[in-house]
Amino acid sequence: MDSTDSMSNKQAYIVLAILAIIFVLLSLLASSQKGLTNDEIVHITAGYSYWKTFDFRLNTEHPPLIKLVAGAPLFLLDANLPLNDEHWVSNKEWQYAAKFFFLYNDNASQLLSWARVPMVLVALLGLLYVFWYAQAVYGNAAALLASTLYAFSPSLVGHAPLVTTDVGVMVFSFITVYYLRRFCEHRTRKYLVAAGIGFGLALASKYSAIYLIPTLFFLAVGYEWCVRENKQFYKLKSFWSLCVWMGVIISIGLAVVAFTYGIKELPKFAIGLGRVIYHGETGHRAFLLGDYSENGWLHYFLVAFLVKEPIALTIFLLLAAYATYSLWSKDRAVDELFILIPALAFIAAFSLGKIDIGIRHIFPAYPFLFVFVSKIVHVRWSRRVKQILIGALVVWYVVSSLLIFPHFLAYFNEVVGPQNGYKVLMDSNVDWGQDLKSLANYLHKRNDPLVKMAYFGTDSREYYNVTWTELKCGPQDGFIAISVNLLNGFTNDESKCSSWLKSFSPIDTIGYSIFVYNLSADDVAASRNGYCKEKCREKCRVENLVYAQSSFNESCRCRCV
Repeated sequence: MDSTDSMSNKQAYIVLAILAIIFVLLSLLASSQKGLTNDEIVHITAGYSYWKTFDFRLNTEHPPLIKLVAGAPLFLLDANLPLNDEHWVSNKEWQYAAKFFFLYNDNASQLLSWARVPMVLVALLGLLYVFWYAQAVYGNAAALLASTLYAFSPSLVGHAPLVTTDVGVMVFSFITVYYLRRFCEHRTRKYLVAAGIGFGLALASKYSAIYLIPTLFFLAVGYEWCVRENKQFYKLKSFWSLCVWMGVIISIGLAVVAFTYGIKELPKFAIGLGRVIYHGETGHRAFLLGDYSENGWLHYFLVAFLVKEPIALTIFLLLAAYATYSLWSKDRAVDELFILIPALAFIAAFSLGKIDIGIRHIFPAYPFLFVFVSKIVHVRWSRRVKQILIGALVVWYVVSSLLIFPHFLAYFNEVVGPQNGYKVLMDSNVDWGQDLKSLANYLHKRNDPLVKMAYFGTDSREYYNVTWTELKCGPQDGFIAISVNLLNGFTNDESKCSSWLKSFSPIDTIGYSIFVYNLSADDVAASRNGYCKEKCREKCRVENLVYAQSSFNESCRCRCV
């Protein structure tokens, strides 16, 4: 801490308490207006079933911790979980989860709300550790800056209440590094054990925490390198001590993982890890700037970060890079090492991977980035200049985030704007099925018209009493609601079904993830003729015939000769 930090601990903790309250309220109020996101239906059902049956058959693709945390409150609702259902017996998790929410229980909204509360508490724990970490390294003023960036991050506020694994692995990975740093400094057993527990909780949240193993070892070696005068330490016993410490952390972590599986279900960990590795090798259909890929892009997360996070944060990071240069000293090497290496490790690991479906995958880097930014309170500028610059950026950051309320999942900064976000990114960046509830309210206010729908998600239209029919491929007239994921499609072929709609302006957008149109037969006549002509040309070509004519009568009619 330098002499410019005059804020007392009492003042700092009062402000931290206010930030914590705001963060919790923002997360819960926003999520109360959102329905199920795509993965929540399985995660919640699986978590509750683990408690009820000690059978971990559902959703082995993810470790159990976050699901257990979310499933526990459902005991207070006495949720019904029939075990004689054919889909439980055959382990068809998606079908069984749909029945659990919408058939065997009649309070799906309540189940969802209660399961989300502990998720916000997990995210709140991350906020506290960001404060403590920045406070220990840079002082109270810096700690509050880092905490403010965390508390008003549109991505974190949007994802914090969701029953998914991303925020959990972020929080516990950060806690692990925090305690490893404390252990390296003090060499006390309690910090070594705390680091091991943190690693276990991270690994029990999401398999990507396995990247912590080489990261932790590198940090421990780097610490020794920075603090020892004799750089030949690797020839000494201390190097082997590092190996022992890492072994202890990993062993404690694996014990925590085994405990979350109830010991007997631990083989499921290996099964799930194998599935994730296979998924990573085969890739996932993804979208970026109008292009589609199964193998992803090296620059995906850079683009996603630049458009999905407030512009003020990017400016903060540039200022922090300058501050790192201007404030550099040998004594600060360890600070930078423990902040930058974990952040870069997670970003690099996912950038080199093939699964580019959401900014959420690099969340583990976020707390480190916030702490990295916080050092700018110590830049050697005049006090007045720093106050004005940092204050203006904080206000811009906070206002930019609050203006999107409650649609934090679909936040895009001013470079793109939330109304155009779907043109740049898809999937959980914009549309995770969260706005069906809002669409239902919209339709009820308009006397429940029959709506032709193409919905991406796992929420239930029947539960919300939506009168709907499936939107067919190709130009259709009528009242239409389409998820932006399906408006784009996940492949070039899929996009042809709905690309015709892009020539029309929606009459409304629901949470930036569902577009609503009201089109007459005359409106779509030209689109229909063009669509049928192209489709029939392709059909004739495949049949080795010559295209002659196309028409439309309920569907495209082709004449080939």
